[in-house]
Amino acid sequence: MRSDRIRMQSLQSKVCSADDAAMLIKDGMVVGISGFTKFGDARAVPRALVDRAKRGDKFSITLMTGASLGSNIDEDLGDAGIIARRIPYQGSPKLRTHINKGDCSYMDQHLSHTGEYIRIGHLAKPDVAIIDATMIDENGGIVCTTSVGNNSIYALNADKIIVEINETHPLEMYGLHDIYTPGPRPGRQCIPLVNPGDCIGTKSIPVD
Repeated sequence: MRSDRIRMQSLQSKVCSADDAAMLIKDGMVVGISGFTKFGDARAVPRALVDRAKRGDKFSITLMTGASLGSNIDEDLGDAGIIARRIPYQGSPKLRTHINKGDCSYMDQHLSHTGEYIRIGHLAKPDVAIIDATMIDENGGIVCTTSVGNNSIYALNADKIIVEINETHPLEMYGLHDIYTPGPRPGRQCIPLVNPGDCIGTKSIPVD
């Protein structure tokens, strides 16, 4: 892995294959995955999970996303029997068939509510977040690819984070995003955007 993609040197030793990363995910876990209507999907680890299931490893997860997923991820995970519960939105006719048959549970929820419910404890926090990223900066911040969605909520609340470094996106993605998490309720203040060009957050998801 190129050092300009993982700029926090202490993380270089954690680089591993998608198959090895997928083994961090255990039966019954809640997994938050990046992706927003077919953009910014994490792909390698979900496919490694499907391969695990095809080899006879029996497990299932609660899968949370930002919006629908592309690249047949929902279809493949559903066909492999990996999804026990799906939140908050999906657009796959094939997964819908599994849901309607009762093969997996589904909460049809406005995607903006998911992060809020995690923060206040109405939904379980993710055990693992899987984030598609352009790079990791010098401070360990995760620079997203072409979507953010619920990424920051999943990453900031998960016990573990798997970062898929996606080298198809240019390093110039750094600076495109403005990551801002509103304050807690009650007493939340207005989001301080006044002009179209204002930047109020960070260029990356700040994680410890």
